[in-house]
Amino acid sequence: MLLLVVSAIVAAAAIIVFGKQKKPNRIMQEGKLVKSETVCRDGEMFYVEKVTFKDWQSAFTAFI
Repeated sequence: MLLLVVSAIVAAAAIIVFGKQKKPNRIMQEGKLVKSETVCRDGEMFYVEKVTFKDWQSAFTAFI
């Protein structure tokens, strides 16, 4: 029984570690990340992030 619990904990930890490694680093460090995806247009790959801000002033200063 103890072996089953330990193996379940190890499996869960491995899933968490490998799941975090697949994500690319965020471009926009400010704001709340809503969605990120890789898009292919005309044979070129683009990384796109959708980020929300609390107001337009914080969005404006984040881009400058």
